[in-house]
Amino acid sequence: VCEMISSDKIKRRRLSAKERNEFYKMYGGRCAYCGTQITFRGMQIDHKIPLAINGEDTKENMLPACRTCRRIKGTSDIGYFRKTISHIIFRYAGINEPVRFYFEKEES
Repeated sequence: VCEMISSDKIKRRRLSAKERNEFYKMYGGRCAYCGTQITFRGMQIDHKIPLAINGEDTKENMLPACRTCRRIKGTSDIGYFRKTISHIIFRYAGINEPVRFYFEKEES
């Protein structure tokens, strides 16, 4: 069970230009979730474990993301996001295979 924190209590640190550049290069200018090419300006920084469910505001808990993935993931954790994507893929494409995110393919 995850405890949600009120959004007015969440403090996010501002990333420096150097840090944003590091995140952009992390996956070659691609979204860590779907792998689509993203522009530097269009890049969103996502917390793998959202701050709203007690995730840390650290580099280790952040990934570069496209707007679509960031919007769909919202304040869910990666496990719930994976279930959401699996449901969408099955419902609209009839594909019932495990979802692997781009960052997971890069790690193996």
